[in-house]
Parts: sequence; C-alpha cells; structure tokens
Amino acid sequence: MRIRSYTRIGGAITVVTLILAGAAAAFTWQSMDQSRSSAARQSAVKDLLLGFSETTSALSHHARRVATRPDPTPGETLRRESEDLRKREQIVVQLQGLGLTAEEQTHLAAVKRSADTLVGIERMAIRVGSQGDIERARQLLFDQAYEAQRTDLANAMHAFQVRVNARMSRSAESARQRAEALMGLTLAAVGLLAVCVIYISFGLIQRRVIGPIGRLHDVVEDLAEGQLDAVVPCVDQQDEIGVLARSISHLRDKEIENKKLRDELERLATTDPLTGASNRRAFMDASDLEIKRARRYGGTLAVVMADIDYFKRINDTFGHAAGDQALKAIVRTFRGSLRPMDVLGRLGGEEFAILLPGVDAQAALRTAERLRSLVKAIVVTAEDNREVRFTVSFGVAMLEPGEETIEQALRRSDAGLYAAKAAGRDCVVMQPA
Repeated sequence: MRIRSYTRIGGAITVVTLILAGAAAAFTWQSMDQSRSSAARQSAVKDLLLGFSETTSALSHHARRVATRPDPTPGETLRRESEDLRKREQIVVQLQGLGLTAEEQTHLAAVKRSADTLVGIERMAIRVGSQGDIERARQLLFDQAYEAQRTDLANAMHAFQVRVNARMSRSAESARQRAEALMGLTLAAVGLLAVCVIYISFGLIQRRVIGPIGRLHDVVEDLAEGQLDAVVPCVDQQDEIGVLARSISHLRDKEIENKKLRDELERLATTDPLTGASNRRAFMDASDLEIKRARRYGGTLAVVMADIDYFKRINDTFGHAAGDQALKAIVRTFRGSLRPMDVLGRLGGEEFAILLPGVDAQAALRTAERLRSLVKAIVVTAEDNREVRFTVSFGVAMLEPGEETIEQALRRSDAGLYAAKAAGRDCVVMQPA
C-alpha cells in the first residue's frame, strides 16, 4: 500500500478530533513551548556569558604570566590563547543566534568591543614583555586603566544580561498565561486526539515513513562524510520511500565512480609515471608542509640530492629500457630503506631528492651513505640479458634558520652533489650553509 493510502485513512480518522481540539491544542503547545524556550534561552545566556567571562579571565591570566616572565613554551601559550579566542568568538555567535533584539545586539557589540580592547592591551603587553621591557608590560596589565577596562567589560556584560533576562521573562510569563487559559479547552479533546496520534504515528507513519526516512537520513549523512560503503535500506519497497532509496543508491554508486576517478587524477598529478615516486610538484608541496612543521615544533629538516653516475652511458650502451629499469630499481631501493615520514621525489631525468624530517646532519649523512651502499648492490638486466650495474652520487644539506622555502637548501644539496661528482662520483658530500 502506498503512502497516499495511509494518509487518507489517517485524515478520515483525525478530521473530527482536529475540529474539536486542533486550534486550542496548537495555541496551548505553542504558548508552552514559548515559555520553555524563553527559560531555556535565559539559562543559555547565563551559561554563555559565564563562559565568555571565563575565557576573558583565562586570556588575562595568560597575558600576565607570559608578559612578566620568560615563557618556556611559547608554542603552547600561543595555542591556548588562540583556543580561548576561538571559544569566545563561538560564544558570541551562539549569543547572536538566540534571537536578540536590535538593542540587545547593540549591547552585545559593546561587550565584544570592550573584550577586544582588553585583548589588544594584553597583546601589546606580551609584545613589549617579549622585547625585554618587563616594567612596561607590568604597567599595561596591572595599572588602573587596565582594571577600569575590565570593569567596563563586566558592566557591559551585566547590562546585556539584564536586558535579555527582562525581555525573556516577560515573554515567558505571557506565554505561560496563554497556555493556562487554553489548557482547559484542550483537555476536553486530548483523549480522542491521543488515540488518533498513536494510531497514525506509532502504527503507520512510524513503520512506513519515519523509520525508513530516518535510516535513509543516516545513510545520506554517512555518504556526506565519505563513507561510501554505507548500505542503502528500503531499495525493494514499492512506494515513494523505495523510489527515494533507489535514487540514493544510484547517487552512492555514482559517487564511488567519481571518487575512483578523483583518486586516479590525483595520483597522476602528483606521481612520476615511470618510477611511482613523487613528481616535482608533489615534492615541492611536501617540502612546504615539512618546513612549516619544522618551524612550528622546532625540528630539523635535511635535504638529499641523488644523481645516477654516467646515466647517459647506461642508455647509450644498454638501451633506454635498461635506463628505465635502473630508475625504477633506485626508487624501490630507496623506499625500502627510508622511513614512512621521509619524502622521495624524482625532480627530472636521473635526479632524485629526499626530505628527511627530524634528523641532524650526521644522521642525514649516514642515511645517504646507506643508500649509496644499497645502490651498488643493484643489478639490472638489459634486453640482451647483459647485467647493468651503476652507482649514485649524493649531496646533503640542512634547512637553516630563517629559510621559509626549500629552494636554498636544494641549491646547497645540489652543490654538494656536484662536489661529489667532481670528487670521483659514488660518494656523499655535505654542503654547509
């Protein structure tokens, strides 16, 4: 039976009940909801303002601590400050979403301006404190002007809360009075209405509409989150729900196909097609991320350049197929020896680059020496079954303080590579800054 048939049955049963109690019940519940909503909003405003005050106090505490004595963990302090500011902005957004009047919005803006002024003073104090002027930082954070600003913020928050509470109290009281006046009329028909609601909601709609739609909603949410293996229910139902389920199933199948295409395009755009190593673009993108990570956490980053010795001779003597096999063998060997976090890229021809996060110069040299030894053991078979052996020269450089891109470190490691070639090849040279 289709959903339209169920709705006709439900409509015939409920028509008399709705005539008797519909209007009264609607106004009663609406009034009760308004009363509860006003009370809930009052409580929400109180809780949100408390949270706003707590984050403001936390920011003030952090500023006074950081500005007046050395900070051993500046990264953690910055993270905490950013988190508190984000919480405060979220609280303001939540307050704005409570249906404030224009006057209340004005008072809320005053609260935010006062809080922003405090943050400006605190940031100025942190800046002068970090420059060594502790006395000036103390003056900014402990003088009467700063305390007066904090008092202004407290007064603005109090004024905002008083106005919101007054309006919501009036609204709640008015809604409560309307609800009491309509409750008597509603009670006369509540029994019959309850029977109708139970029959429709828990009998037909719950089983044939709400339940399936709820399950389909869950599937749609899973698909939106990328869970493309979600099983679509109700596809065999011969009604509107079944049509909707089959449409969702079709969209899921299309999205699976699209994801495969996107993944393949991403692979083609970032991978060297011959060796499977990262191409130049992907390598440079990865280097930007590693530099940011090294700067954020105070880590190190080594860059290794590698170039096959006499690669043209391999191509000329054994054929380009043998040269391709040599390039593939090097990538397999490097990947088998490098860590998962290391980045291997083919920059062009027979030239490769490696990022080694978190290692010092000596560790980078040891890694390059290990790779050099492994390459010497590689044997590639040419098309005429001759064995091809080869060596690789390496240049190593470290990312230096103040360098925000990989270009300078790449140039140094490339200079080390040329020095290794000049020294007879098949060796590793560290190129200092």
